[in-house]
Amino acid sequence: DQVGVQASELVPGPDSVDVSTQTEIRVAFGEQMDKPSVERRFEVAPSVEGALAWRGNTLVWRPKNPLAADTSYAVSLAAGAQSAQGHVLQDDLAWTFRTGQPRVLFMSVGDVAQLHEVEPETSSVRQLTQFRDGSSVWDFAVSPDGRQIAFGLVRPDGSAVDLWLMDADGSAARRLLACDESQCTGAAWSPDGRRLAYERRELNVDLGAVGGGPGPSRVWLVHLGSAVSNRLFQDTQKLGYAPRWSPDGRHLAYFDPQSGVRIVDVEVGVEDSRLIPNQLGEIGSWSPDGQALALVDLIFEGETHSSYLVQVELGGDTIQNLSGEEFGANDGSPAWSPTGESVSYTHLTL
Repeated sequence: DQVGVQASELVPGPDSVDVSTQTEIRVAFGEQMDKPSVERRFEVAPSVEGALAWRGNTLVWRPKNPLAADTSYAVSLAAGAQSAQGHVLQDDLAWTFRTGQPRVLFMSVGDVAQLHEVEPETSSVRQLTQFRDGSSVWDFAVSPDGRQIAFGLVRPDGSAVDLWLMDADGSAARRLLACDESQCTGAAWSPDGRRLAYERRELNVDLGAVGGGPGPSRVWLVHLGSAVSNRLFQDTQKLGYAPRWSPDGRHLAYFDPQSGVRIVDVEVGVEDSRLIPNQLGEIGSWSPDGQALALVDLIFEGETHSSYLVQVELGGDTIQNLSGEEFGANDGSPAWSPTGESVSYTHLTL
């Protein structure tokens, strides 16, 4: 009681530099908090519009729009915030961080693919991976805070695609998972940066490694702290690919090739899932609050078909048609605006 409630983690860390302009701010506590007492004492300066949410005992603030580049921000939580047990934050909590300049990451093509970054303002290009043993980058994904890169790496003999991690500047490259006789690809970061969802396909070694016919895909999860990896579903007959986390980190959507888009509530348990029938095989786009999913599906008339947009609310069973009833147009590639007020998409009239 004399010590009071304590913060166990601050993200971005105090005095961090080169922080992503799309970072979220997190304050983790060692016990359950009285949420209103915390939220009304939380501030970001310069003032930026954002939204507060909770992940367990962690307060999460997400900016409505990306933060300004190369700018210092101060975060504060005033003393007086209370836990559910009545413990009090005794002293003001305050720290600063500084954002960096945006950069573009891309993968070269050729017999051996490598990762490079380019600075938009100067157009200068720098190679990040330096594999010279014949290893080739398969795909990549940047962490939510912009500080790490996960990527699939094909072994020189083509016997597997392992899952690797490295810092955003290209340093500290290390193998996270050895995927013997398998392909581990399509990594997707959880919003808190602690887990990766990915696709794992066993290779038919009798047919010749990576190019010899990989088996069906299953969704796996790996915790970065322990590097322990497990299937999302223990039932090996449950297939899936293209996993995508909801922005609040509670749900995981992936495509089930046998039936459609499946949404799993990771907090409740993976066996409790919702199926959205879908014939196209694309996950679509999560709303910023993680409460809705915009998808593309197909509609048929005779031997012809068109694609249309639908919106699925996680809190109900309604599936809303966003494209209208007109047949003959192809709508696709939905993307929510950062505010969640609109959805952009492609439209092609046949």
